[in-house]
Order: sequence, then structure tokens, then C-alpha cells
Amino acid sequence: MTPIDPEPTLETSRRLKAALPLWLPYYDRPLSPETRVLLDTISATSIDRLLKPIRAKTAHKGLSGTKPGTLPKKHIPIQAGTWDVTQPGFMEADTVAHCGNSLAGYFVWSLTMTDICSTWTECRATWNKGGHGVMTQIKSIQKALPFAIKGFDCENEVSVEA
Repeated sequence: MTPIDPEPTLETSRRLKAALPLWLPYYDRPLSPETRVLLDTISATSIDRLLKPIRAKTAHKGLSGTKPGTLPKKHIPIQAGTWDVTQPGFMEADTVAHCGNSLAGYFVWSLTMTDICSTWTECRATWNKGGHGVMTQIKSIQKALPFAIKGFDCENEVSVEA
């Protein structure tokens, strides 16, 4: 499987199975009739089993810029369980680093806030991920929303209910 798929971690086995008939005609090495039959009849489960050790060795670790919050949790009202989101105002927030392959240096972060009920989404950008810049963008989003924020859940697993 590895000569055919040099990046096996990028495809799920189901997609790889579906792609094999498209790839094989362009494969530059001759395949024996037996190998061709095996490739035509292999299941996604068998592909998973064969690629498991390769995927374990080549697993990519993602970059993460998420840090714990700076406010002590005792000062933030924590929402236990799930919110009743039958009305707008309960927001999910996330940030994404636009940094290429390194978290070093200065780069832009995008902040996306989505209302769970209405799916209204607002996006902003900020340099770095400092508290002042992110809070400025949250306030900008708050002013732009056609409803009040009643709850806020972010990637740092702190849920605040207003």
C-alpha cells in the first residue's frame, strides 16, 4: 500500500478504497494479475489493518496555540451541562492561527463566533493571540450581533453564562 499511497495518513481507508480504481491505471510500476485482483477486492477494513503501523509512524502532530485562560475559574460562572439553546445568544468561539508550519513569530489569528441557535457567524482577525486583541474583537462582534450574548463557550473549555 505504501508505494501506491505515499501519504496514507491523509486518506481514510474508505476514500482510499474508492480512489484505487482511479489511481491504478496511472500507477507507473507493473502490477501482477494477482496483485491487481487483491487491490480490486481489498476492503477498507483490510486497508486500515495494513496501514495501521505506517500511520502510527507517520502521524502528524498538529500545531496548537491554545493556552489555558488567565482568569481564575472561581471568578467565572461556569455552565454545567448543556445550555437551553432555543433562543439566540449562546455563542461558541474558536481561534485559528494563520502561521504556516511554525507558531514562532508574529502572525494573524482569526476569531470565529457562532450562535448555536441561529448559526449566525461573525469572524474577526487579530495580530497574535493576546488577551487585549482578542477581547477587542469579541467586543466588536458583540456590537455587530442583532441579539445579546447570553452564554459564551470557547476552546479553553470555559463556559460563561450571562
